Amino acid sequence: MQSPEEYPWSSHRDYLGLEEIPWLTTDWVLSFFASNRKDARAAYTDFIALEREEEGHDHAFHFGSVNDSRVLGDDTFIDTVLTTVEAISTPRITLDTILHCVCLLYGITETDLASPGKYRLFSEARGVAAWLILETGSVTLTALSRFSGRDISTLSAAAKTIRLRAVSDQEFATFLGTLQKLLLQIT
Repeated sequence: MQSPEEYPWSSHRDYLGLEEIPWLTTDWVLSFFASNRKDARAAYTDFIALEREEEGHDHAFHFGSVNDSRVLGDDTFIDTVLTTVEAISTPRITLDTILHCVCLLYGITETDLASPGKYRLFSEARGVAAWLILETGSVTLTALSRFSGRDISTLSAAAKTIRLRAVSDQEFATFLGTLQKLLLQIT
């Protein structure tokens, strides 16, 4: 592509007034260039042209690097980033591991967790599983939703209830701490 206006997935055309993206608000950015929209768009156009002229074409910005397209930068930078990330990565906690720990401490089965109905113990255990998922960031609530047959908003609300209860109930907070330690021992 020769110019930013030709790039179909950019907001640039909206900033120039060539099309309107309904969810995009351009006024704030354009206000940095001028007080009226016409002058602001003209100044914005000049700014982008100057930036493109000074920057030139950097292959990495258009195609990624030769070694890894997830990170932009020279090979030394990419090696440093990827080595650091790999060094600090935590063990992957699976949904099965979370469910196993929750069931173990609640004395229930995974079938109980997925059962229909609102039996208090099972509901609390599902809430704790949702809380663990959000705490660890290792699995998505979508995975728990598929397993349990509950919608994501219900699971999210249950996790919030668990978190709030732990603030006011020290015994429950200790229980959750025990659960987290068990989870780390298993992984």
